[in-house]
Amino acid sequence: MAKVRLFQVKSDETETPGARIERVLEILPQYLSETDFLVLPELWTIHAFNLEAIEANALSLDAEIFAKLSKISKDLGKWLHAGTFPIKHNDGTITNSALIFDPNGEIKISYSKLHLFGFEDGESKYLAAGKEIVVANTPLGLTGISTCYDLRFPELYREQMSLGAESFLISAGWPTARVEHWTTLLKARAIENQAFVIATNGRGTINEVTLAGQSIVIDPTGKVIAHANSDDEFIDAEIDLGLVKKWRTDFPVQKDRKDLHRL
Repeated sequence: MAKVRLFQVKSDETETPGARIERVLEILPQYLSETDFLVLPELWTIHAFNLEAIEANALSLDAEIFAKLSKISKDLGKWLHAGTFPIKHNDGTITNSALIFDPNGEIKISYSKLHLFGFEDGESKYLAAGKEIVVANTPLGLTGISTCYDLRFPELYREQMSLGAESFLISAGWPTARVEHWTTLLKARAIENQAFVIATNGRGTINEVTLAGQSIVIDPTGKVIAHANSDDEFIDAEIDLGLVKKWRTDFPVQKDRKDLHRL
């Protein structure tokens, strides 16, 4: 069993990114000490719909915040999905990148968002898309990493499952206006791949867009085992990886998959 905590950081216009970072880093050691694996939302330092703030708040991996997150993770010996950040690279491009620290305080996993939201006037104006599908060993088993809008592209999760994924770890900034899509798609990803879905969403309003909260943990059968509302600061759940193997054995639907490109 692995305990997970989904931390629904609130980002709004009453607080600067610097103040928000200070607030989160202050409470994070307590929250992380009470679980095995903590997950933060997408772009929580600036709010996922504050795109014009991306360039001014882009970070390199040697930024002070990452040293502090590393120390917290190492001091407690815990896993930390630190959410996603605008990461600036040597070629000048910026990616929306998820960073996951292991109990040694090392960045064990890095994933840059493949699917950029907002069409021509959205994230693609400010960000470069990632180019790699990521599946890695974590206390949640073989874990596929994705971010927010990726959820609308089931082929990504199918490929991660084909690579052995037993769980999907998703950091998001999903708006209240489409919250029904959020819960429906998360359930679908769990059911069709017979895998755990662990998805943390943000809260708060910037640029007249309110994030929905509604972080959720779903088991391989599609059963919701933890579900936050928009007021919860965090929710907890326990992940029993034995359920993945059992359900895939009891209901072996994956054996009937066909390679549709080879018909």
